[in-house]
Amino acid sequence: MAMAVYWILFPAILTSFFAPTSQNQPDDGHLNGELLDAKFKIARLESVLEESIQKLNGKNIYLKERKKLIQDMDEKIGYLQSALLNLKDDSLHADERVKALVEEVA
Repeated sequence: MAMAVYWILFPAILTSFFAPTSQNQPDDGHLNGELLDAKFKIARLESVLEESIQKLNGKNIYLKERKKLIQDMDEKIGYLQSALLNLKDDSLHADERVKALVEEVA
């Protein structure tokens, strides 16, 4: 995107730099130079801004992916805790059944 901004502004910069100036105003060359410098600074700052926005968007996407992963893991943890409780219940019932069978045999 930085190059696109540069290519968009480059013709305007060249046009303003090489445009004929009035000889009645000798300060125009200096002002045109300052204007050219300002345009280059603006183009550079726009480029830096675009890069910063792209980095920020990338980090935002990364954070959303991590949040989704955490939510998925939280659901899995809940499922596994539920399964563990069910296994403990089943084990308790099996122990009680074994005790009852042992008592019947004895």
